[in-house]
Amino acid sequence: MKVDRTKLKKTPTEAPADCRALIDKLKVCNDEQLLLELQQIKTWNIGKCELYHWVDLLDRFDGILAEAGQTVENMLWMLVCDRPEREQLKALLLAVLNFTALLIEYSFSRHLYSSIE
Repeated sequence: MKVDRTKLKKTPTEAPADCRALIDKLKVCNDEQLLLELQQIKTWNIGKCELYHWVDLLDRFDGILAEAGQTVENMLWMLVCDRPEREQLKALLLAVLNFTALLIEYSFSRHLYSSIE
């Protein structure tokens, strides 16, 4: 589920510099680079900020979750990420889930992200 942008209100505060730097860095990554960057983040070492600032990345993450969670045609018991040739997607899925859990734990306005449920 994408972020419900109708609930968004531009926050008057800017993201802390370390958050902004990480957001900008991750936004320009292709999937392969994104996987490498996310795998390096094991603990949250940057400031806490509004989830609003992460909306574009969260929407991208939801796209990754949606792709990985599709069922394989003619094999409804298998997800796309479980196919042997999609190991990279599975690794990216796990990295996105781990990073998102950290992000939500250390952010404000968690209600904006529908996929938390």
